[in-house]
Amino acid sequence: MSGVIKANQRGYDGFSMSDRAVTAYKNGERPISKWTSKDAKAFNALLASLDINITVSLKEFKVLLNRFGYTSWHHTSKYANRTDFFSPAAMLFSYEFFSTDEDANPIYPDICDIDVAALPAEEIECARTSANAWVTLGYINKN
Repeated sequence: MSGVIKANQRGYDGFSMSDRAVTAYKNGERPISKWTSKDAKAFNALLASLDINITVSLKEFKVLLNRFGYTSWHHTSKYANRTDFFSPAAMLFSYEFFSTDEDANPIYPDICDIDVAALPAEEIECARTSANAWVTLGYINKN
């Protein structure tokens, strides 16, 4: 059996990715390569709004995602490669914070869509604890 995806193969969206990968994108997850400097800036703005006094570069942002933001893996490309997906929200908040879709998959909010004023106190504390751990472990430097 060939490892190449065929046209209209069940469970696949065209030739580019699995149906579950498409759902992951819709639920706020992306591969490391798809996170940009714009996302890192939005992440820094979120940290500032949480009174977390650190700023991360794009490189540091991707290191943090790779180490702490893993959410799932999905098949991508016409060769059905296994691709890891990540979310910055998963680095900051507890699993219980996230709503789920009809298949019980977590929905990770876009960084810009997180309303800090509406966050429960325990989620703010979770985010601050996570950020302090990144500094303590040497992944980033505190400002």
